[in-house]
Parts: sequence; C-alpha cells; structure tokens
Amino acid sequence: MTLVCAVLTLAGAFLDARPAPEGCSAAVESLFARALPEKAEKRWEDEGGEIWRRRLNNGEWAFVLLNRGQRPVSIDVIWKEHGLSGSPRVYDVLREDDRGKVHGGFAERVEPGEASLLRVQP
Repeated sequence: MTLVCAVLTLAGAFLDARPAPEGCSAAVESLFARALPEKAEKRWEDEGGEIWRRRLNNGEWAFVLLNRGQRPVSIDVIWKEHGLSGSPRVYDVLREDDRGKVHGGFAERVEPGEASLLRVQP
C-alpha cells in the first residue's frame, strides 16, 4: 500500500468513525481512542480541498484536511468559523509535531490525494 493510499485510508476511517487501520502510530491510535462515536462533519469544500472535524472526548477537536483534487491546495482553517476563539494548541498527529498555540487560524498546504490530521485543544 502506498503512503498516499495509507493516509487516505486512515483519514477515511477516522471520518467514518471506524477503527484505526492496523500498523498506525501510537499518536494516531490515541486520537482514534479519544474520538466520540459520531462521524465527522464536513465544514468546508472548495476546488478539491475539504475541512472535516470530529469532537474528541476531552473537549478537543480533530480536524482532517483533505485534497481530493489534482493540484496542491492551501486550506485555511479559521478558528471563528469553527466556533473556536483565542489561540488553540495544534498538534499534527501524522507528523507527531506540536505546533503550539495558533492565534486566529492557519493555512495548510495539502498535496493532491493527501490529508492532514490535526488535534486541536481550545
């Protein structure tokens, strides 16, 4: 299975509230374990780019940024559009990278057929 296929499989499982695929990192398994049982909701879509979010059991949110298009896209996540304020802490689950507190929102470049999986602590 290619890395792109694996990332899309992982993102699809998370969006649909299915179990984590085998062989995931501890960070990914932890995110799946924290997710509430309902499916994710699509919050935005444009030119192949999509923003999905899903509530976690500890008051945090998981955001999945997808690019179903043929070209790289910049996806803007603006906190107030998602009912968040201040400077939430952002953790990139796939890269296992703590981005720290992010004021107002951020832009993420997502390559064609790829996804980002982020945990957001308000």
